[in-house]
Amino acid sequence: MGSSELDGNGTEEALPPPPPVIPPDVVPIRAESEQALEPVKKKTVRVPMARLGLGSKGQKIPLLTNHFKVKVSNVRDQFFHYSVALFYEDGRPVDGKGVGRKVLDRVHETYNGDLGGKNFAYDGEKSLFTVGPLPGNKLEFVVVLEDVSKDRVNGNQSPNGLGSPSESDRKRLRRQYQSKTFKVEISFAAKIPMQAIASALRGQESENSQEALRVLDIILRQHASKQFSLKQKGGRDGDNEPVEVTVYDYFVNQRHINLRYSADLPCINVGKPKRPTFFPLELCTLVSLQRYTKALSTFQRSSLVEKSRQKPHERMSVLSNALKRSNYDAEPMLRECGIAINNNFTQVDGRVLPAPKLKAGNGEDFFPRNGKWNFNNKKLAQPTKIEKWAVVNFNARCDVQSLVQNLIKCGEMKGILMKAPFDVFQEGGQLRRAPPMVRVEKMFDEIQSRLPGAPDFLLCLLPERKNCDLYGPWKKKNLSEFGIVTQCIAPTRVNDQYLTNVLLKINAKLGGLNSFLAVERSTMIPVVSKSPTLILGMDVSHGSPGQSDIPSIAAVVSSREWPLISRYRASVRTQSPKVEMIDSLYKRVENEDEGIMRELLLDFYTSSGKRKPDQIIIFRDGVSESQFNQVLNIELDQIIEACKFLDENWNPKFVVIIAQKNHHTKFFQQSSPENVPPGTIIDNRICHPKNNDFYLCAHAGMIGTTRPTHYHVLLDEVGFSADDLQELVHSLSYVYQRSTTAISVVAPICYAHLAASQVGQFMKFDDSSETSSSHGGLTSVGAPPVPQLPKLKESVCNSMFFC
Repeated sequence: MGSSELDGNGTEEALPPPPPVIPPDVVPIRAESEQALEPVKKKTVRVPMARLGLGSKGQKIPLLTNHFKVKVSNVRDQFFHYSVALFYEDGRPVDGKGVGRKVLDRVHETYNGDLGGKNFAYDGEKSLFTVGPLPGNKLEFVVVLEDVSKDRVNGNQSPNGLGSPSESDRKRLRRQYQSKTFKVEISFAAKIPMQAIASALRGQESENSQEALRVLDIILRQHASKQFSLKQKGGRDGDNEPVEVTVYDYFVNQRHINLRYSADLPCINVGKPKRPTFFPLELCTLVSLQRYTKALSTFQRSSLVEKSRQKPHERMSVLSNALKRSNYDAEPMLRECGIAINNNFTQVDGRVLPAPKLKAGNGEDFFPRNGKWNFNNKKLAQPTKIEKWAVVNFNARCDVQSLVQNLIKCGEMKGILMKAPFDVFQEGGQLRRAPPMVRVEKMFDEIQSRLPGAPDFLLCLLPERKNCDLYGPWKKKNLSEFGIVTQCIAPTRVNDQYLTNVLLKINAKLGGLNSFLAVERSTMIPVVSKSPTLILGMDVSHGSPGQSDIPSIAAVVSSREWPLISRYRASVRTQSPKVEMIDSLYKRVENEDEGIMRELLLDFYTSSGKRKPDQIIIFRDGVSESQFNQVLNIELDQIIEACKFLDENWNPKFVVIIAQKNHHTKFFQQSSPENVPPGTIIDNRICHPKNNDFYLCAHAGMIGTTRPTHYHVLLDEVGFSADDLQELVHSLSYVYQRSTTAISVVAPICYAHLAASQVGQFMKFDDSSETSSSHGGLTSVGAPPVPQLPKLKESVCNSMFFC
């Protein structure tokens, strides 16, 4: 009989059944704790911070900018997004680019009534947008595109003019009417409220904002493409109607050029996939220095830039004329959207920040003017001594003895004590045609046989500019195998200014300091001087055009010897080609962290009096707005993990700033044809209505029109005021040790770019199969492993070897 108990009301309540007997060979499993059973908390996703205030420091300056105000009056309608599918007559999908626009244009001409008389914006591929709905959610059309080619040989006669068509002429006549049939399916996909555009302009972004702005962009691009049409007179009422003509007809009838034999031959397209520009073959000839899609040489690049530069007033004139030609008021879809574009340059209020005071040797001051200063009659702030060094000459055409004497003399004037070089190593003439790596190996064999020990420094004379084939192998041999600091030069025009610039680089590489901010030594940099602060510059360098299989190079430079913000060191790694996010900031291998950040954090600790940084300021280059969240939630997470791996209780505060140079914004002075002065900053009107961004022209634009750097402050846990942060960014444009001018973007980013570029040269002649990497970077399935960069020797890894 089972037992029972009385409950609180005096009634019987059954007891629970006895627990099961556990077999002797079974080990009971401990129940999970209540904490373990709790649902896993979702990770907080960081988003770009909102602007907390505007800057006020600096002298005000009225400016004009090439931003043009857009007014949206229709906020009640909706964009309807439709998916477009194109098929050939036999049902095969159309996968070639370029044909879509012609097909959709023909649909619009042929079936305008079936489309409800709607205009549409088409992206040329799979998306079509209308204002309001089409008559149905799924529409199907069949259109025919004809490629009608006239007989183009002397009025249907043979080329010899005898009147009887040849066999080839008869074949041409038979195929003069060629046509293709296409089936078009237009299916409803989504609605996008036009209100989202007006909201985005006010800074109230929603989930539809980016898509709505994309539609607007497609409308504008489509309108622009309708403008590269030929207008032929003789239409109704004397109007000029745009008509499509063949390349042959255009050159014969409009240009009055008699084409003899290329009528039915392919044309040469010198345009872009979506904007072709065709030339008949017989009008083209092969010439030297023609268009080349791979990387240009240094000389070619500088020549191209020189010819494409325009002074500010010239650029304003070009932009004004382009805007007038655009004739946006004639675009029917813009009218349907209630969108009006102002034709006047937008007026903005800028401010000119004062240049920071710099320190040179013997406590002397620099007061930069127009973003520039010089070392005339001044010594370097911290010059080095160069005792054990030699010269290596790879057949550069110069007077080596005179060059060395002038370099020593110039160094003495700047405070650098250089002894005479141990020797000058001259490459034998028979090696000039040997492979670069062979030439470098032979040179080092000779150096090792004649020098009593490893030199502190090698000066290398190259026969060409730095991008010659010897540069990469030479740098790799010096930095990764021997740990020797080296400076490469191509001495063509040698004068005092040239030698001074070379000495600035040498001094920085050997641990010296050319100049620094006056506020660094007096520990008066706002926020940064009060607490140990690490400054990072991050960049990823991708292969040149035509080198899609070349690994990308990620470089991070970090400040050292706090409270200085003028000294840096670099860490460089490879990763999968064209991958923009740095994937090796934190890299756990078994129980060790082999990532970039670990070595940078340890270096800051040892060089800054055994202090861990309480604040980490990150400057990131080369990412677009669509990648901001990845920087905040992927790269920053890796950096935090690297910090936690070193000390679980360490919680530094972070500032994340993106620097963009690849944009089209320009600024012009209202009352002067000159460029805006260095230090010009704009953080209003044309900036994001909500997010924290600003434009800075830190440098003096000597040629062409100054391109400002667009800075986006994504995160600020430190709590900078707008003025303090803008002043810090401005000051970091004055600590670049390679030059005596303010630079256009903060020095840490420039250094990261230099480090990635220089170390990337190491791989130029490597066989990837022999240098596969276990920690070089992520690879896609089936892809070959990413080759690993060789590690730098300890004697140079903490130096500014990239300078």
